[in-house]
Formats: sequence, structure tokens, C-alpha cells
Amino acid sequence: MLARTWLHEITDTLQELTTVRDGSEQGVVREHLASQGDPKGNQCVLARMREYAWLSRKWEAARSDEERSRWEVELAGTARDIELWGRPQPSLPWAGTARQPGADAQPDPTNSESLRVRYAAAADEELRAVYVQEREQQLHDYRQRLAEAHPADREAIRQEFAKEWAHLVRRHDAGRFSLRILAYCTEWDPQKGGIAAVNQNLVEGLAAVGHEVFVRVGHEVPPDASGDRIHLIGPRRYDSNRGEQEQLVYDGEDLPSDVDAIIGHSRYSGPQALQVRNQLYPDTPFVQVIHMVTGALARVANRPDLEAEFEGIERRMVAAADMVAGVGPVLENEARRLAATNPGDHFPAVHQIIPGVPFEEQQLLPWDGERTRHLLLVGRADAPQKGPSTPRSWSADCWEKVSTSSSPCAVPLRRPWRK
Repeated sequence: MLARTWLHEITDTLQELTTVRDGSEQGVVREHLASQGDPKGNQCVLARMREYAWLSRKWEAARSDEERSRWEVELAGTARDIELWGRPQPSLPWAGTARQPGADAQPDPTNSESLRVRYAAAADEELRAVYVQEREQQLHDYRQRLAEAHPADREAIRQEFAKEWAHLVRRHDAGRFSLRILAYCTEWDPQKGGIAAVNQNLVEGLAAVGHEVFVRVGHEVPPDASGDRIHLIGPRRYDSNRGEQEQLVYDGEDLPSDVDAIIGHSRYSGPQALQVRNQLYPDTPFVQVIHMVTGALARVANRPDLEAEFEGIERRMVAAADMVAGVGPVLENEARRLAATNPGDHFPAVHQIIPGVPFEEQQLLPWDGERTRHLLLVGRADAPQKGPSTPRSWSADCWEKVSTSSSPCAVPLRRPWRK
């Protein structure tokens, strides 16, 4: 028998492998799986999956039928261990091929390589599933703790969650499962709201769970703007006389060589993202994010010509998209409407990005009817489609819609602070 001394110790980080100096090959010493009530149980089954991937590589690299048959015994035992834990038993490397255990024929090298790739990918998929399950459970627990905690304790909970999240990513080596994503947006500005804010939150969320995100923007990018997993890319030749949308058009920028998905936002960056997908990444999935009911702004402005133009742009994006994401339930329905009423039989996947804000305990000031009531309007004050356009109309609207008896309304106008 081959000398087998591969001891896996389940710790808070990754499984540690201990090798010995003697022996021509390393094998596996299996121990009983932890019980399902054991908090280390998930780590144990994770180790078995890594063990299975390692054994598969050994089986494929075996130079003799005798050596291969020994690895087959180990593979079959590890697969049964995984199944006992409640996971689907992995397909054995020789399953579905003409060769069965004990056969004398040597495998075709080309077929062996394809098997190695296939089963390494299958093992990675199992490991990814465990990581995603733990990640979602950790996020669920965090949200529940945050909702139940006193406001004074929430910051400590957030900091604790950040440490736990970073530990989870390290323990699973989550970078192995990461995607490379290219997002198009007119600007990257922490002080901005609207589409820029949605894009930034989406990008930061993707980076937080281990993905690498490249963000193409229509303005100059400072040299130190990029982070560990977020890379900002500006125009190759910036022209201050051109608008940001115009400067998103591809002009030979140094874009990543290979990406797994491309994201565009409504009519503002969707056409430019789709153009670069078709030109440089023809087989890459395209995701279109819808930010407003199509044509609504043009209707507010009483511009039916713009309404037709805007809806035409959005429809072309939806017709080409592999997935359409709406921000909130209303825009999810708008995405479904556009997809269902577009000509042809293409119907992209539709997803809702659920908007959320942390709800804190409200501190309402008492009102005795003598003082002025102050209203906070969250949003842009410089666009008529966002609501009342002047403090005078705000006050009139407040008087009409809010039950304040004879109380006055004060609506101070403050512009957003900028660096």
C-alpha cells in the first residue's frame, strides 16, 4: 500500500495539510465526520470536498492501473462521507466513461485532462455552494441582530460583522470564486445620489463579497482612486468640453482583457456598455439596470418626442440584455413590461434590486402648536420632475397636504456639500 499521511486539521481558518518525509506518495487518513450539531461540521464537509478534488487529481495522474485502483478506493470512500453529511455524492471521475475500476486499459491523455478540468470544476462548485450558504446565513444573522439591537449598540454590531465577514472570506479563500465585472456609469462621486449612488453601492457590495469590479466612468480618475477590488477607468483622452455620457463611448481605453459580466445603467450608460460588449466581449452576459419608469420624466416635461426616444433606447437595451434589473418592485414591473412587449421571442431574466436603508429609532420632537414645523425633503431640489420647484410652492403644497391646522411650514433650501 502507498504511504498515506495526509492529515487535515479543521481550524478556524483553512484546513492545514501535514505531510511526512517518508513515503513515495501521500494519501488520506479519514476520520469520522463531525455530527451535524457540531459547529465545526461545515468546516469538516468543506475539507472532505477539498480532499475529493485532490484525490481526483491523483487518480488522473496515476501511471499504473494498480496505483489508480488505490486512489479509486479513497475517492469512493470520500464521496460516501460527503453524501452521509447530506450533500449530493460527487460523480466519480470514471463515471460515464468506458473504463470502469479494475480495467486494464490506460486512459486517453486528452480524455484524462478533460476529466480533470470537469471534476475540479465540480469540486469548486461544491465549495462555492458551502461558501454562499455560510455567507447568506451570516448576513441574515447580522440583519436580525441589527434590527433587534438598541440604536446605541448598532455601531459595535456593524464593526463586529465587518470582522466576521472578512474572516469568512479568508477562510474560504473566496477570491477563487470571484467574478470579473465591468460596470459603466457616468460618474463615481460619493456625494452624488441617483444612478451614481446605486452604481457605487452595487459595485462596493460586489467587491465586499470577493468580486473584482472595473468601473468605466466619463471623467478623469485620480491615480489613487482604485481600491483592492474596485478599479476606476476614465476616458483615454479626457475633454472637458464633452459630456460624461459622450466620454463613455469606447475610444481605445485600457479595459480588462476578460470579464464575466457587463453592467449598464438605463439610457445614461447602457448604450455605451452594450457597444463595448458587442465590440470587445461578444460572449459576455450584459446586465441592464432600470432606474426609472420609461418616459416618465419626458411626460412631466410635456415632451412626447423625448418620451418616444427614451423608451426606444430602453427597449433596445432590454432586447439585447441577458438580465434586466429594476431598482425596487415598481421598476421590476417596468422591466417585465418592456421585456414582454418587445418584438421577438427574447425574454431576459428579470431581477429586483431591493433598495434598503437602515431604520433607526425615530426621535420625534414634541409640538405644542406654537413653533414652526420644519420639513425635510430628501432629494434633488434643482429638477422640476423631482417635486416642487420653489420654496413658495413647497410651502403651499405643505399647507394643502399636511394636516397642520394653522401652523406655518418652513422649507429652507440647502445645496449639497461638495469637496
